[in-house]
Amino acid sequence: MSTAGRICISAAAAALTFAAIFALLVAHPMPLVGQVFVRAGYPLGQAILEFAPAGFIRTLAPEGGPEAVGWAMALGMFATWFVVFFAAWLLLLWRVGRRRPVQA
Repeated sequence: MSTAGRICISAAAAALTFAAIFALLVAHPMPLVGQVFVRAGYPLGQAILEFAPAGFIRTLAPEGGPEAVGWAMALGMFATWFVVFFAAWLLLLWRVGRRRPVQA
């Protein structure tokens, strides 16, 4: 499999993994897992709030306030976990792709 193929498959799998875990947390709340999920994404969410242009924040939440904070934290959480899951899937695909069948 080509490198571009591995990257594309890893990106799709990472997004689906995040969506599946998030849906599971919404359907069946698990406080410990949910806290880890949110706390890992908090630093990036805070950076989005502080460094993103005001127009971007207004696009996320026209009313501003808590809704803007929620959207920034959600984006930070998604981006953080996407990178983690992307790296895990890419490593997995790289390891599987290196195995060659043994020829007799």
